[in-house]
Amino acid sequence: MRLPISGWPHQLSFACYRPPVDLTPLLMRRDEFLAFLRHRLAVPADAEDVLQQAFLTAARSSRALRSETSVIPWFYQVLRTTLTDHLRAGARAARVVDDLGPSSAMPPFEGGSCACGVALLYELPDAYREILTLVDVREEPLENAARALGLTLNNTTVRLHRARKALRDRLEACCGCKSSRECQSCRCATAVV
Repeated sequence: MRLPISGWPHQLSFACYRPPVDLTPLLMRRDEFLAFLRHRLAVPADAEDVLQQAFLTAARSSRALRSETSVIPWFYQVLRTTLTDHLRAGARAARVVDDLGPSSAMPPFEGGSCACGVALLYELPDAYREILTLVDVREEPLENAARALGLTLNNTTVRLHRARKALRDRLEACCGCKSSRECQSCRCATAVV
């Protein structure tokens, strides 16, 4: 059986076509959406960025919406997804900055720091002392330290975090310093010039 040629492709294209849903109700509730985002973000200016990104996503995806009555709940889902993406991107950026070099909170071995940090380093467990010496004192890249210690990169990162925290806790207990900046201006009796 043959299909009639006249009009057939035209009918097929319209069978798959769904007109976009009217997104005007979203614009009418803009302030409500901003309040929703500001409540969940630390920086109020980020709320505007996330909302704009969500509006773009909604405009691109509006054909997937089946009915205009579900526009607002659907947009809240788009908004939550966009917010999650934004927060994850911020967390990734923070990890990248942290991995670029030694932490600003460590090491307390810079010139003018108190001797407490050096002495307390030797009180830490061997695993912590080794990782701190490699990464913070010798400024070895994390990948090289992982290879030298025979650890995975992820395990090395966790161990470095725990070692820095252990040293920071001991410094705070010993002389009240919480960072290398405070340690440089430490007034304890063991100050090194």
